[in-house]
Amino acid sequence: MVYITHAQNDNIFNTILKNLFPLLIITLFFLTPTIGQSQEGKVEIDGIILDETNFPVPYAAVGIVEKYLGTSSTEDGEFSMLVTKSELQDSLSISCLGYNTIKIKVEDYLNQEEKKIVLVESVFEMDEIKLLNPLEYVLNAQKRLKENTISTPPHKIEMLYRRAATEGGRSKFLVENYIKIRDRGPAYPLGVVEVAEARKSADYRIWKRVQWTHSINHMANGNPLRPSEKQPNLKKFTWKKIGDSSYEGEDVLILEGTGKKQWNKIKLYIGIDTYSVYRIEKQKALYIYQKHQNGKLYLSYYANEWAFKEI
Repeated sequence: MVYITHAQNDNIFNTILKNLFPLLIITLFFLTPTIGQSQEGKVEIDGIILDETNFPVPYAAVGIVEKYLGTSSTEDGEFSMLVTKSELQDSLSISCLGYNTIKIKVEDYLNQEEKKIVLVESVFEMDEIKLLNPLEYVLNAQKRLKENTISTPPHKIEMLYRRAATEGGRSKFLVENYIKIRDRGPAYPLGVVEVAEARKSADYRIWKRVQWTHSINHMANGNPLRPSEKQPNLKKFTWKKIGDSSYEGEDVLILEGTGKKQWNKIKLYIGIDTYSVYRIEKQKALYIYQKHQNGKLYLSYYANEWAFKEI
């Protein structure tokens, strides 16, 4: 379970980060589920989000936007969040790139026999406008990153980071970190990171592979839009339009950039009107952004894989 809390007055986010770490393939998930405070007197809302063909819809935003409550569906389309009894009369909003946003009263959803939500794919016809060169959309998205994302004032991110490993089908070790980060969003380098608490299983001492840096840094430095020593020069990529989509009424272009090496590819999902970046795909890394109540975007889902040779 992942929790994220937002306080309107001080822009504080409390996030739990789950990291699944197999022996040869590492998968890191960054989710933005429940936004709340104490769990006492809470009611759990859970279920699955499907499309019209009964396939799971991953990375959908689910929440009560007006109350700073929200979560994201997993890769399997499942979601879970906590609300208070006073919020049962509020509307639950479900949105996802490429689908129509729907709203349903929380109490009505809880009364449903089947706890599922079916999203309808958005049918849109892009207006007959003259599109810019793909590179111009990328550069405009970079220029408006501060404007389109939660960036100032600085906010605090609190994460519960879990990493587990298996070898030969057997559990190897478990590591948990409680992490605090002072951050200003993707328009700025990653802020100060503090591992406030840590614990590990007894068999951790036999783990042979040593990381030279924390995986949180991989999450930040791997984002092609966030300033870092490893940030690619997107001007030198060859960009082309490979598809269309939509998000909450805005037409979205799917652009693919290729670096000097053919395997170095980046996909950006950019809004035509706002130049907001709703999704980033870089090799096996995936970043999903969703809208906050104030209209600005924040990272709601992150996943990545690393493949290692056996030692």
